[in-house]
Amino acid sequence: MLKPGRQFQCAITETGDLRALNTLKRADLAARRGEVVTLREMTAAERRTDRQLRYWFGAIVPVFVEQWERERGKRYSKEEVHAALMVAFGGGPIETPLGMAYPSSGFKSKREFARITNEVREYVWHKYQVNVLSGEDWSRDHAESAA
Repeated sequence: MLKPGRQFQCAITETGDLRALNTLKRADLAARRGEVVTLREMTAAERRTDRQLRYWFGAIVPVFVEQWERERGKRYSKEEVHAALMVAFGGGPIETPLGMAYPSSGFKSKREFARITNEVREYVWHKYQVNVLSGEDWSRDHAESAA
């Protein structure tokens, strides 16, 4: 059964049918035959990029890992921090008939992810007085250090 809020990719066939690309998801969809569901239409080109995600995990998430450890005395994984930030800045959890659904960065548009990133950078500055490099600056500095 599909978990609430779990997004996955589909293809639209030549006949106009929706076909899940993952075989397990195909079975999940088939089991829901006759149900009304809401879909968010987005092409792969509109989806946030891997570059955006590398910046997010390389420049932004580590600030929270460090600051939260100082504040709370507990070490958080990058995945825990990422999930918390997606809930706080990515739209928050929503209730669905299947249970609570949590926002996923994997299905944010480039524009949405950029907005979230900018909001979090601003929050980091106001909350912790930490200046996180812009994505362009971070990518340039990261590329130079890898060379």
